[in-house]
Amino acid sequence: MGSVALHFRETMAEHGLEAGLALTTDDFTWTVWGRPDGPFRLARTYAKDEVADLMSHVRASLVDGPHVTVLGFTEDASHAFLEIEVRATSVNGTEYHNRGVHVFDIVDGRVAAVREYIDTAHAAEVFVR
Repeated sequence: MGSVALHFRETMAEHGLEAGLALTTDDFTWTVWGRPDGPFRLARTYAKDEVADLMSHVRASLVDGPHVTVLGFTEDASHAFLEIEVRATSVNGTEYHNRGVHVFDIVDGRVAAVREYIDTAHAAEVFVR
C-alpha cells in the first residue's frame, strides 16, 4: 500500500480540494497551529466544510499558488509526518519561503486530521486576514 498522506497531497495538487477531501473521514479537521488572536489570523482548527475557505484564502493571497515540496516523510497505519517546504510570491510582492511539518492522523486508510506546524510569524507577513 502507498502512502495515504502523499496520496492526499498529490490528489489535492492535481485534482483539487474536493477530490482531496473525498479521501478524508466525515469528521476531518485541518489545524493551522498558532494563536487565532495573534498576527496570523488563519491559525485555528477548520472542520471539513470550512477547509475550502482556508484554501481559497491561501490561493487569493498568492500570485501563482503555493509550490510545496515534500522533503521527507514517515508513515505507519495511524500517523504520517511530512516535512515540507513552501515557496510562493504574495499578491503584495512578499516572497514566501516557509518550512514546516504536517502531521496526519489516519483512520481506516483515510485522512482524519492534518495538523500544520509552520513559521506563523513569516506566514502572517503573507496571509493577512
